[in-house]
Amino acid sequence: MNLVAGSGIAVREFPLETGPVDYLLYAGGKVIGVVEAKPEGHPLKGVEIQSRKYTLGVPAHLPAWRRPPPFAYESTGAVTQFTNGLEPDARSREVFTFHRPEKLVRLANMEVQVRARLRKMPPLLPEGLWPVQRQTVENLEQSFARGKPRALIQMATGSGKTHTAAAFCERLIRFGGAKRILTERRKKWEEAQIKKYAEKKQASPKGWKEKYPEPVKPGVAGLPELPEGWCWATLDQLAEIGTGATPLRSETRYWAGGSIPWVTSAVVNAPFVREASQLVTASALEETNLFMYPVNTLVLAMYGEGKTRGKVSELLFEATTNQALAALVFLGSSSACRPYVKTFLAKSYEDMRRVASGGVQPNLNLGLIREIRVPLPPSDEQAEISMAIERLLSVQERLVQESEKSAIRSSHLRQSILKRAFEGKLVPQDPKDEPAGELLARIRAGRVAGKGLIGREKGAQKIRKKIRTKTT
Repeated sequence: MNLVAGSGIAVREFPLETGPVDYLLYAGGKVIGVVEAKPEGHPLKGVEIQSRKYTLGVPAHLPAWRRPPPFAYESTGAVTQFTNGLEPDARSREVFTFHRPEKLVRLANMEVQVRARLRKMPPLLPEGLWPVQRQTVENLEQSFARGKPRALIQMATGSGKTHTAAAFCERLIRFGGAKRILTERRKKWEEAQIKKYAEKKQASPKGWKEKYPEPVKPGVAGLPELPEGWCWATLDQLAEIGTGATPLRSETRYWAGGSIPWVTSAVVNAPFVREASQLVTASALEETNLFMYPVNTLVLAMYGEGKTRGKVSELLFEATTNQALAALVFLGSSSACRPYVKTFLAKSYEDMRRVASGGVQPNLNLGLIREIRVPLPPSDEQAEISMAIERLLSVQERLVQESEKSAIRSSHLRQSILKRAFEGKLVPQDPKDEPAGELLARIRAGRVAGKGLIGREKGAQKIRKKIRTKTT
């Protein structure tokens, strides 16, 4: 069974711990959902309970995007229902057709689903809206927050229906998770600033929003033209970038009895960081320049010996880092970009080593990393590219393993041939052949005769040497 034959694979009658499921769905070689199939005309009400049971029965040894797999379908071929288990109060709802594998991967990678965001929309500011427009938008958002995605808006002629619709769509884009990374980034900064002013019991100063530190923009001069729908972006625009520190070794309170993971550049030699280099204490976290980075943070080696500099890995647990690592945190909408960016950084290993600055041992720094330019495709295409790369690399890895196995088999075959040869089992035995004992006797006799000839030749050489000496 080739699970990487395509970006999406459906395996029929797959045995699970809760029984065989009609179809187990794979995306990029990992389990992502199930399908419960029913004959056409069969009512689908209540069938989601059955499909949910199958998601809970996926064995632990199978690779999966999430556990349990979050997506379940019930379908008769004519009618299809879908449940996104990552949504609050998840329930089955009718859809036009099955989603593409890339779409499911994007949903699985989102930290917060759109329906969850709709429950926490910030207050609507009254500026620029008539009272009836403001009331309409607020009522619509309340309806979405209650899990009612369908609503009828009735407004009188001349009451500003178009402006109302535009206002709601703008809020949906900004706060509903509609792929607006830079908007989210600015909103987070503004919320942090408001909180800081509130803690100091100060009013927000005039023009404070203008002090927002814009992420580094990509210079596109000399860069190749991108396909339609793509754009150039810097790492600074896609992720929050930081680093860490090494607490003083002389301060035992920073290390003795530590429980907080701390990683160094030595961990980047594998695609994922599975264990800490060392453990530090809460005192070290509070008193030094250490920061706790979340799961799935990418760590990039800024300097290190040998081939370390420029390598990238991904944290599988919360951890702090030393100053040799840059930590790239993807939050909100940008989290869907993480797999693609990780693959791009792995591809750009040699490029990053070339741009490193310094003397005897050149290093990367946070400034250089922030300026790294990434050719960014649309979200669905990112997922498709990441899965295609993963699929091809899986094939390559399998070929390498097969090659290693073939080399081992070749070595074993050689030893077997030699063993059979020296056991007399490689070729048929001919009774007319001279026995080995007689051959050995002939060899022995020849050696004795040879020694006499060698001795006489040595004597003749001595006589010729004396004659030449006397002549000179």
